Amino acid sequence: MAGDMALLRDFVRAETTLHPLPWALSLAERQQAISHEGNLRRLHCLIKRIEAGESVKMIVLGGSVSAGTSSHVRSDQSGLFHLKLLRWLESRFPETNFSHTNAAMPAVPPRYMEQCLRLHVPQDVDLVLMEAAANMCALKDCEAGLLSVERMLRQVLDMKKHPAVVFVHVYPFWTMNGMPKGWRQRSTSKRLGRKAKRSGDGHAALEQADISFQFHQQWGHGTNEHMIDELAKYYSVPSISLRNVIWHQMKANQTFHGLSLPQLYYDRIHPSDFGHTIIAQGLIHLFKHARLIYHALRQSTVDDDVCAVPPPLSPPMQSKVTAQENKGLECYNPPMFDKLVEPSRCHGWQYVVERSASGVAKPGYIASTAGSSCLFAYHISNLSNVRRHSIGIGYLKSYTNMGRVAVECQYQCRCNTHVLEGHHEVRISPLDLIYIPAEIELNDAGVTEDPAHRPPRRCGFKLTVLNESSSGAHKFKLTGIFINRHGDSAYFGKWIMQKAIAGANNA
Repeated sequence: MAGDMALLRDFVRAETTLHPLPWALSLAERQQAISHEGNLRRLHCLIKRIEAGESVKMIVLGGSVSAGTSSHVRSDQSGLFHLKLLRWLESRFPETNFSHTNAAMPAVPPRYMEQCLRLHVPQDVDLVLMEAAANMCALKDCEAGLLSVERMLRQVLDMKKHPAVVFVHVYPFWTMNGMPKGWRQRSTSKRLGRKAKRSGDGHAALEQADISFQFHQQWGHGTNEHMIDELAKYYSVPSISLRNVIWHQMKANQTFHGLSLPQLYYDRIHPSDFGHTIIAQGLIHLFKHARLIYHALRQSTVDDDVCAVPPPLSPPMQSKVTAQENKGLECYNPPMFDKLVEPSRCHGWQYVVERSASGVAKPGYIASTAGSSCLFAYHISNLSNVRRHSIGIGYLKSYTNMGRVAVECQYQCRCNTHVLEGHHEVRISPLDLIYIPAEIELNDAGVTEDPAHRPPRRCGFKLTVLNESSSGAHKFKLTGIFINRHGDSAYFGKWIMQKAIAGANNA
């Protein structure tokens, strides 16, 4: 009984150690942050593991809000909502080892992560925070984005440890239809600050054009949060919303806990440290709420069988998800290249982890001598009649000591020979990406036989370092391989690949 009362008191008490707001959120405000609660079963199982002292892995998926890019956070990014949650968990459960990976990527749509999720999320993850609404939709079309988010969600829910998943919604107080970006620039922030100081009320009232946003519209055109919450309801996944807590004060051009909108958001899109604190408070409140119910019901409903053998994954909410659920891109970063390399036909190449001046790991397959070659190959199902595959090759371009490679197809696929130039005239070192269409030879021998008894097929592509070089040297660094067995379409370009490979390397 004493333990239950302690949990109840803890549930009611506000947390004030996370970069405190001018005054603490009320219980009603923290409850308002929970947009959808779900059945909490996965959170109950997570709490059980935490209280047992098991190691717990937390992964964050999302865009620039979660990544920290463009946010007014500390230089070590400790102001991000998920790091605030991590510190709270570590302080509350010191016997549990928590690990944290920020796999969020600024401005990258969910179409990439849907395809390459396993590059960023380990199968034994325990908790996944998904900030999906902001980057989900194009200007007019949200259907494709919502399909991608559901496919991502289904992959995560079906992972080895059946992790707990929480959606995190961050509302952009900006539209794509001409609304001024307001206080985005520092000069504007300073002007607003001076105006507030002169007015004596501690904040500056925004102009009417600055608050012409609608509750149900994100970016001024899409019901992003509402669509994600439909997924949350269907899959019984909780969701947290910053908008739901601060909306009425912001729309009325008032302050929330003494903070104006330009103080809660660094710009119209990215929350400030105060905004991230409100999100973290909502997540902590959700966790406390789940823990309170877990301890109240654990004798009857939360047992080993429930957590060890969860119910099967429901059919997709959107019928179009089924059609493409098993048709995706195969994504390989350098630590995974050994799944494709044929060792007996790979000479002069090796896996190397280089580091930037700041110590960031930059792995790749590297060759430095002319004539070095390496063959990569994958099997082709005899049941497949697809005639064209697409092979994406990501590589480094730099301004010193870089060479060229020739790429040619082998085995049962054919393609034109491509020469990739590793030298870059400008003194920067970007990642580049090329898609090579490959013609697949159909296995016509014995077409009347059972396909399972036909000779196996493979598609190979060989990289050979050339003698010719723009720099006089011959270094070449392979950073990513992307294989589409279902056609020759390119799922994304080099700009997304640059961010994606960097994110995977930092995971």
